[in-house]
Amino acid sequence: MSANYNRPMYCSSEPDSGRLVTTRHGGTLATVGAGPFTTHAISLAPLAITDRRMEYCLQLAARNMTPYLQQRRQRFDETRWRNFAPQADFFLIVCQPTDHAMSAEQTAGFLSVRDEPDCPNALHIGDIQLEAALCGRGIGSTALALADALARDRGRIELTLNVFRENPAVRLYERCGYQRIDTDLLSGKYKMRKTLRERVTLCEIE
Repeated sequence: MSANYNRPMYCSSEPDSGRLVTTRHGGTLATVGAGPFTTHAISLAPLAITDRRMEYCLQLAARNMTPYLQQRRQRFDETRWRNFAPQADFFLIVCQPTDHAMSAEQTAGFLSVRDEPDCPNALHIGDIQLEAALCGRGIGSTALALADALARDRGRIELTLNVFRENPAVRLYERCGYQRIDTDLLSGKYKMRKTLRERVTLCEIE
C-alpha cells in the first residue's frame, strides 16, 4: 500500500501568517493558502489497509455521503467501499498543534488516492472526507495541496476526483484549480481534473 510514503507530510503556519502555510514533503517546499486554521500543522499520516483505523474511514465516508445518497434513494454501499479500499493509498488528515499550550493532535478526516488505469498521468482522489465540525478552517485546501505533492512525487501531472454536483466542496475544488470535465447524470456527480504546473513552488489559493 504505502511503502514509499511511510513518513507523514506536513503543512504548517504561523499565527501571524494569515492565509499562508508551508507544505513540506521529501525536502521540497511550497506555500499554499490555508484559511484561518493558523495555529496547527496539517499532516497526512499513511494508513495501512489492515489498520483498525480503516473502520474510522469507512464510518466517516458513510456519514458524509449518506445525505447525498438519500436524495437519490440510495444507500451507502459498505461492501463496495471495502472492495475498492485495497486499490488505494489511505492517509489520515491530522491536525497537530504548533503551540505546546494547545490541545493534543486531532484527526480531521482522511484522504485516499489511487492510480487511474485509463489515465496513467493522473492520480485519482477517491475520498477526501473531513469531520463536519472542522470544515471551513482551511484543512480541506491544505489536504488538497498535500495531494498535489503526492501526485508530483509519483511523477503525475494531473489529479482527478468525482463529487456530487450539489456538494459545497465543488467551490473549494474550483478555487484549488480543479475544472469540471464531465457530468455523470446517473450518479449525479461531476468529474473534475486539475493539471499541475511544472516546478510550482508558490501557489496562493484565494
